[in-house]
Amino acid sequence: MSEQPKVKVVYRRLRKRLDRMPVGAPRSRSLFEILSILFSEEEAAVAAKMPQKPASVDKISRYTGVDESALRPMLEKMADKGLVMDMLNPDNGKTYYLLAPTVVGFFEFSLMTKRDDIDQKKLAQLFHEYMFEQKEFGHNVFRGRTQLGRALVHETALTDDQRAGILPYESATAVVEAHETRAITMCYCRHKGALTDEPCEFPLDICMSIGDGADYLIRHKLARAASKTEMLEKLAQARELGLVQMGDNVKENVGFICNCCGCHCGVLGGTNVHGIPFTMNTSGFIAAPDADACKGCGLCAQRCPISAISMQEYTRADGKVRQRAVVDEKFCLGCGVCVGACKPGCMHMEPRPARVITPENTIERVVSMALERGSLGALMFDDESRTDQRFMRRFVNAVLTLPPARQAMLNDTLRSRFLSFMMQQVVSGAAKSGADGAPKP
Repeated sequence: MSEQPKVKVVYRRLRKRLDRMPVGAPRSRSLFEILSILFSEEEAAVAAKMPQKPASVDKISRYTGVDESALRPMLEKMADKGLVMDMLNPDNGKTYYLLAPTVVGFFEFSLMTKRDDIDQKKLAQLFHEYMFEQKEFGHNVFRGRTQLGRALVHETALTDDQRAGILPYESATAVVEAHETRAITMCYCRHKGALTDEPCEFPLDICMSIGDGADYLIRHKLARAASKTEMLEKLAQARELGLVQMGDNVKENVGFICNCCGCHCGVLGGTNVHGIPFTMNTSGFIAAPDADACKGCGLCAQRCPISAISMQEYTRADGKVRQRAVVDEKFCLGCGVCVGACKPGCMHMEPRPARVITPENTIERVVSMALERGSLGALMFDDESRTDQRFMRRFVNAVLTLPPARQAMLNDTLRSRFLSFMMQQVVSGAAKSGADGAPKP
């Protein structure tokens, strides 16, 4: 058996840097191949030392030791490739850069359009190996209770009273209407399937970006601009096809809406392939069949994208054995796909007994995910060149993984206060370290 080639140190360092992000990047031969395809050695060296928070070129120069004159064009090229995200602050005219995570990040960006500068077919196979054939990544990225995405209930599955009661961030239609910048992208998951000779029956050109996220993708030709009319038509098409609508898991400035299928979606695959419940946060609703009216046709179970509905036998009062739908509350996303599938009209949506907590904004979501996944220290102390920051990072992470601290975080009141405090620390820390005026990530 031939010996596998040794991974270059620069890619090992980049992998460690990515693994300090909340979504993580577990070690894998597949991942090292992905990084070597997407990042040149020079880009990998810079990325491995970039701050965790959005930073200006001069700050990144201090972290990496690369002169600004050489660094700026490199960062711009990396932004074109989807490896870093750039944001312009209109108040001071400065551009801030942030290393893209694995997901939602450069994994998706690399396959959102057809490109000839990289081997997309090879990448698709490596992504499939890393995310589906190996369990480490899925179990790492979905291990907390705060997820990157959340289910947006099909508005057509709700009654008029229920629709009137949902908040704007809970409605895909309201999210699209609230933003001026909108974009359509190729679905990364289905494009990956096509490249690995497992094409999907559902549309490819149907995933959406909104607001600042759309602006970034359009500027770097990773997506095309779309009108409000087209976006709303795509949403209606997705509901008609029985696709799960997943939005960015924040209340403010929702950045994306994906229209997901159970056969190819990487998020739903966390449940379907690896058996992980709630790989996206649920909507505020849960599917509820009318047991007395259910005809036992099984259409809802067939359409459910994560098999959260099963058909079970029961004996009627007259002694006849029939089937009826049963919803597994441990898995139901509250997407409403089953309501559209139920021709007899026996399935409906009910409000969940407990309120679903959605982070206010991206900062809160990132801090919450970092807290749950043991990477908060890396978010607070991100200068790898400083011994004191490396020590503090390890210290904070160690303290937060102690049993008393983990138990305390299960208390929602204590958790809420801690998150508020930590968000202030992260924001003030960015200002003190030279990122004052950086736009919110």
